[in-house]
Amino acid sequence: MSAIEAEAPRGPDGWENWRAFLESRPATGEAWELSYYTDSFLVGAANDGLGPYKLLNTIAGGIGKPEPGAIELALVLRLDVHDDYEHVYRRTEWDKVDVSTYHGGAIGDELSGLLALVLGIRLRCGGTTRIFGADWTKDPRGAPGEFQHHRPSIVRPRRSYPTTLPRIARDSVSLPSAQDLLNTYPTLPRTDAIALVRAARQYEQAVWITDADPGVSWLQLVSAIEIAAVHWREYKKGDVVERLQTNAPRIAAAVEPAGDEIARAAAKKLAPLLRAKDRFRKFLAEFAPPPPEPRPTHAQLDWNALDDAFSTIYEGDFR
Repeated sequence: MSAIEAEAPRGPDGWENWRAFLESRPATGEAWELSYYTDSFLVGAANDGLGPYKLLNTIAGGIGKPEPGAIELALVLRLDVHDDYEHVYRRTEWDKVDVSTYHGGAIGDELSGLLALVLGIRLRCGGTTRIFGADWTKDPRGAPGEFQHHRPSIVRPRRSYPTTLPRIARDSVSLPSAQDLLNTYPTLPRTDAIALVRAARQYEQAVWITDADPGVSWLQLVSAIEIAAVHWREYKKGDVVERLQTNAPRIAAAVEPAGDEIARAAAKKLAPLLRAKDRFRKFLAEFAPPPPEPRPTHAQLDWNALDDAFSTIYEGDFR
């Protein structure tokens, strides 16, 4: 077996790059500036303390009050490359598909998902706008480039209609406040980092399209929770009959007259199907946030009966 084939499995690129920095592996001399768009007003900056990354505020939000869907190039992320990306080109088994770290994007999207989740805002990467240290540019100040940059498209709320997420375009979102949570990212085990990025990317995409398609946005938010719940190590399955009674009470009631033996046999057959709902509910019960403030005047969710709401999400599958 060659040295290349024997290499340990990799994590997400941004995680690998950060760990390379923490392990004092030298920088390659190449750096990138990535553009990020949001409809929130960002304040402050994080020019130090995030390993190989710097968060540079363009102060785009200073031109007026945040409006849902009115995105601006509000953030530039400067990235010093510490990881060896040549492994991608030295692979010997190109015929084998590797989706172990796939999340639907590149390193800029990985970091935008994490930032969006940590800050609780709508944020999307527009690609690279400046490159330092590349073979084709010797300018120490870097070379601007538009060939990888694009302004993300977004659908704004209809005229005279409110946005689906009334608090998504926020004022005075502190960039430094993200540092503590972001600094935990490179300390995660590889599999935890992969699950986190996949969940964060679902969240990022969900809140971005919420005014264009609230239904798809809802599915992506549920998917984000499911990704985290599947990876949750503290989940305990419990007794199969109890799981049937909790997650499919009508089915449990229908088989109950047939006796304990039949009820348990049915519960075992349905156990793999019910596990997803059971894990989803228990995960949310464990990590549910406090009620948002201020509370809405109409259609207010009863925060003391959240499990009923969680069960409703899977109501179409089991009754």
